[in-house]
Amino acid sequence: MADERVRIDALPAAVAVLDHEFPAMRAGQTVKLIVYDLVEALGIDVLASALSARLAISANLGDIGDADAALTNLGGTSVGISLFKSPDANSAAVALGLLDYLVRPGDLVIVHGVSARSGTLKANGAAVSRTTYADLDTAIYCGDAANPVAEWGYRCTNPANPTGSRSTTGTHIVLPNYRGEFIRGWDDGRGVDSGRSLWASQSQAIQSHTHGVTDPGHAHNHYQSLGTGGASPPAPGSGSAGGALSGMVLAGFAGISIQSTGGTETRPRNLSPLICIKY
Repeated sequence: MADERVRIDALPAAVAVLDHEFPAMRAGQTVKLIVYDLVEALGIDVLASALSARLAISANLGDIGDADAALTNLGGTSVGISLFKSPDANSAAVALGLLDYLVRPGDLVIVHGVSARSGTLKANGAAVSRTTYADLDTAIYCGDAANPVAEWGYRCTNPANPTGSRSTTGTHIVLPNYRGEFIRGWDDGRGVDSGRSLWASQSQAIQSHTHGVTDPGHAHNHYQSLGTGGASPPAPGSGSAGGALSGMVLAGFAGISIQSTGGTETRPRNLSPLICIKY
C-alpha cells in the first residue's frame, strides 16, 4: 500500500514534468531525457540509475566494462570467448585447437617463409626443454636403448653440448636437423635401404658403376733391339725378326684418358622451404 501511495502521490509531479517537457521535446530535446526526468519525478531512483548506465547504441558495445565477464554471462565458454576475440583466421584455428587435431606433435610442417608457424619449432637440431615441450618429447624420443647413439630424438642435460651430455633423464630433447637435407622414407623392413635406424642420417653416395670408352682408332709401334745373328730390326707391327733377338721392348702410348665432371655433391633438382616440427 505504501508503494502504491507513493506512486499516486507522484502522479501530479509526473504530469507537471510532461507538461513542462513536451514543449522542450518539440524544441528538439530527446525522449531519453524526458524519460529520465519522469522517472526521477516518480521517485524510482534505482530504475533511473539503471537507465543512465545502459549501453549506448552509438558505442557499438565499446562501453562494456568487462567484455570477458559479459560473454561469460551470456553463456560463452573459454574456447568460445577466445574464438570470439581472435584477430585473424590463424588465431581462431589455434583457439579452436584445429592445429592440434590436424597436425600432431612430432609432425613436420613445411613453411615457405623464414619464421616457424604458431605451435611449431624450426627443425634445426636444437635441444629444447622437455618440460616446455612435453608432448614433443613424448612423440620423438628415441628410447633409452638408442639414446647413446641416436643423431636426434635423444635426451641430454646441456643444450649447449647435447652430444656430450646424453642422458635418458636429461632435461632437454634434441630436434632433428632438416636444414639442407633431403627426406628419405624409413625402410621399415622393406629391404631397399636396410640397416638404418629411425633416428639416423645418411651421407651422400654414388652407386658403383662402370664407364665406357669411345676410341675412334689409333696405332701402336713396337720396336725390338738388334740381337745376335745379324738379324735386322723388324718393321713396325710385323712381329719378330729372324735370328735370336734379345733386348727391351718399347711401346708407344695412345694418350686416352677419362675425365672427371660434376660439382661438390650429387643432388636432384630441388626447392628449399623451411621445415618445422609441431610441438
